[in-house]
Amino acid sequence: MASQGPISNDPIEVYHAVRNGSLKYAMYCYYPDSDNITVREIGLDDPEAGDEATWEVFLDLLKTDECRYIVYDFLYPGVQEWKEVTKRKLLYILWWGAPEGSHVRDKMNLSRHGKRYRDMFGHFDDELHSTFKEWITYPKVVKRLERGAM
Repeated sequence: MASQGPISNDPIEVYHAVRNGSLKYAMYCYYPDSDNITVREIGLDDPEAGDEATWEVFLDLLKTDECRYIVYDFLYPGVQEWKEVTKRKLLYILWWGAPEGSHVRDKMNLSRHGKRYRDMFGHFDDELHSTFKEWITYPKVVKRLERGAM
């Protein structure tokens, strides 16, 4: 379930809402005029839909002509001490948009400020960079997290 527009003017507050589980994800966009980011879209968890379906809804929201900084509370099935458990990872995602879709200037800003905002937010369990949705399907992300790196 997605919501348009900011719920807070403070990107850090929204990051903490994702980190503590109040929100499923937050998409941020960079504004060069103010040299800052703002919350562009947030997503709420939908327990009835399941984690994979929620991820697919999230992927559908990614536009090929826009770059985004994203914080995502990723849940996936795993095994711990021979028991099935739900694992949780806080992901920092740099969405580049399609090579021919987003503007070069936007990609340069995403690249230049990506580490700055990651450090500003705080701790993440993993970081993903993607240009194509096919690179970050739910099974591919789970596989990456299970083995530690792509």
